[in-house]
Amino acid sequence: MKKILFILPEFKFGGTVYSTLNMVSLLDKDMYDVYVLPMTHQGPMKEEYENMGIKLLPENLLLASIYGNVKEEKRPFARLFYYGIKAFRRVYMHFGKDFEMIVVRIASQKYSKMRFDVVASCQEGAPTKMASVIKAKKNIAWFRCEATKYFPNLPTTSHNEYYKPFDKIVCVSQCTCDDFKLCLPQFADKTIAIHNAQNLEDIYSKANEIVDDPRFDTTRFTLISLGRMNPSKRMAEIPNVAKKLKNAGCSFDWYILGDGNVGGEQERCVNNIESLEVSDCVHYLGGKVNPYPYIKKSDLLVSLSLVEACPRVVNEALILKKPCICTDFASAHEFVFDGKNGYVDKLDKIPSILKNIMQNDSEYQKLKYYCDGITFDNQPILKSLNEIFS
Repeated sequence: MKKILFILPEFKFGGTVYSTLNMVSLLDKDMYDVYVLPMTHQGPMKEEYENMGIKLLPENLLLASIYGNVKEEKRPFARLFYYGIKAFRRVYMHFGKDFEMIVVRIASQKYSKMRFDVVASCQEGAPTKMASVIKAKKNIAWFRCEATKYFPNLPTTSHNEYYKPFDKIVCVSQCTCDDFKLCLPQFADKTIAIHNAQNLEDIYSKANEIVDDPRFDTTRFTLISLGRMNPSKRMAEIPNVAKKLKNAGCSFDWYILGDGNVGGEQERCVNNIESLEVSDCVHYLGGKVNPYPYIKKSDLLVSLSLVEACPRVVNEALILKKPCICTDFASAHEFVFDGKNGYVDKLDKIPSILKNIMQNDSEYQKLKYYCDGITFDNQPILKSLNEIFS
């Protein structure tokens, strides 16, 4: 049995946390002894991991003080520790020292002594830094974004140094794999693409749970958009699209599920709902630990994202037989096929696509018929995972 450590950034809502949970829950328990190390234990998804019986390593206060949010820390002694470490960090940065990497190296010694067969970072950034210095028989790095868009200066920064110790670099779609190789060609030979695994039984089971938000009403044609409130998701653009649909005479309700307020995206979204006078048809419901009943009861999923490495919500919607309308982020065409299970186009074309679907039932039924025949097979993904863990 192989002993594996997966390193998460946190337990907040997001693709990395959900995708890792799915992957770990599907791994053969007779083949792997799995542990998860979160850089901070903050976030509502911790309970989901615990409910799955996943072994979580205890909080490392040193790591949490660097990667946690002091405003979310309730324990007085921990808050004092946070402030102390952050003060040290400012001093080290003043002298040009990488204090974050110093902390990571100190913390890694404890985990190196646990003698893991495989250590895997679940996304780029802090988890990759940590995984790069923990000693193991094999080190693997997951990469979950478009390198040339998120890290255009990646080849000229110290970040590319962190990938040298890894035996494999796993990108979650073919387009992100190609993009990573273009950005860091020196690692091309050890970079591969593996789509995210999906826990089908869990999705189906949770989708049958009761919607507990009385604001959610599916009497009219129902659109849904999900994701963290981050400018890259362009949730604040939804009211603009909805305004055009409303002016065109469409009857619908559009629900937005997502937590956070990165770059003020949540505030912009809510303000746009009010200023554009679409509060009668656009509804921000906040984050939901279980979004699946909302997807199941909706008619259509809409993603206006700028970038998506492997669009989790799109895949989950397709599993629940829902057509998807997406903007033209790089990986969209790997999952959505025009005129079959949805449409992919530029943001300014989305209103006309949605209008056509809502005002022509035959168009919607065509998409729905195709989606009803979709089957999702995890076996090729699990086979690839077994190969890289061997």
